[in-house]
Amino acid sequence: MVHKWYIEQLTFPELLNRNVVRFGTRRAQWWKTGPNTTTSITYAELGIIVKQLTAGLMSLGVEKGDRVAIASHTAPQWLWADYSILCAGGITVCVYPTLSAKEMSFIINDSGSKILYVQDEEILSRALSAIQEMPTLEKIIIMKDEYKGNDSRILTLQQVRDMGVKLLAQDRLAYERRWRSVNILDPMTIVYTSGTTGRQKGAVHTHFSINAACCRDLRIVPEYREDDVLLSFLPLAHTYERECGHGTAMMGAATIAYSSPMTLVEDLQIFKPTVFMSVPRIYERIFIAMRDMAAKSPIKKKIFDFAIKTGLQLTEARADANGFIDMSEGIDFTEGVGKWLAFKYRLVDKLVFSKVREKLGGRLRFAFSAAGSLPADLCKVFMAMGVRIYEGYGATETCNTVNLNLPHKILPGYVGPLCNGVEGRVASDGEWQVRGPYRL
Repeated sequence: MVHKWYIEQLTFPELLNRNVVRFGTRRAQWWKTGPNTTTSITYAELGIIVKQLTAGLMSLGVEKGDRVAIASHTAPQWLWADYSILCAGGITVCVYPTLSAKEMSFIINDSGSKILYVQDEEILSRALSAIQEMPTLEKIIIMKDEYKGNDSRILTLQQVRDMGVKLLAQDRLAYERRWRSVNILDPMTIVYTSGTTGRQKGAVHTHFSINAACCRDLRIVPEYREDDVLLSFLPLAHTYERECGHGTAMMGAATIAYSSPMTLVEDLQIFKPTVFMSVPRIYERIFIAMRDMAAKSPIKKKIFDFAIKTGLQLTEARADANGFIDMSEGIDFTEGVGKWLAFKYRLVDKLVFSKVREKLGGRLRFAFSAAGSLPADLCKVFMAMGVRIYEGYGATETCNTVNLNLPHKILPGYVGPLCNGVEGRVASDGEWQVRGPYRL
């Protein structure tokens, strides 16, 4: 059956290997190696890393359908681990790196994970403290090239890659046979809810359901371009960053740059992203920081306040009879408004808003907001500054996006219409019910 939300019917191993072949020289990942230094790898180099790790997992006995967990903060190695699991035909189990040993062991046991990727020694120590309570766990892979220890249950990334190289020397087609055996309807990942109403519950999603979620987003937002850079800093254990961020960027063969909430301000200047995924509280922090900076000088405060007032006036003037505002890419914000308002806006844009956009890297094409309600007034302020924020709504169980604002029809304070391929209704008891390509 051909579903209306499809753009491409690909498993994620197919997606990666397509990018390796078609866009091998294009930069895939970009991250900091020090305060003032960065490094990056191409899609071809990413493909080699994943191929070796996949073969390494196969050497460790990972079969199709086996569960392998990842406990790590957002980092390039998270993607390496994820795609090595998927290309081995496995199911990625997402573990928040901040979970306690007890919570971690519950997820490992509930999912039946046989291998666990951990980011560093701190998470490793937490996992080891509960390893007696995790009978299914056979190996732990620390996502570093070196580890000072002699525990046979612990391997480094480099050791697993070396095992993969050895297997591929014996059977050079082992990797290709395995990733090509993955079916679009095979389970791809288990994402655990926060457990606010009791024990954490795992939502199982297939390659099909995650693919459909990415395609829903890509049907709405501007098309990814060759020079696009997505700044990734939200938790990859959550579907928002993994699907709406990494998933769509991989479909667009864009560059994924890595940051953290603590280094976000400086990283915006380093990586100059064109696409930005965030949550309302981060947008609030950005605006408050800009407002407080302007408040240090009475003159700057007056200029800033006048700029915001003028921008909001223009935003109001551009709204249609129902309050919808066109924030399509390339549109002239001053078109269709009075000459005096247009003049004032161009002035404050040059004096204030252009500098705000520079603080965000100077290349931002569009941004997403989800995982919370974006205040309507805050949305209008960013619109006034020429920053396009597309707010959406989703949940772990729905592979993230259910609703998403349309670029040409944004209504501040609302999350937009239902996406393609999703049906929704309000039940008699007020419950919001959603139907789509999900497997729970």
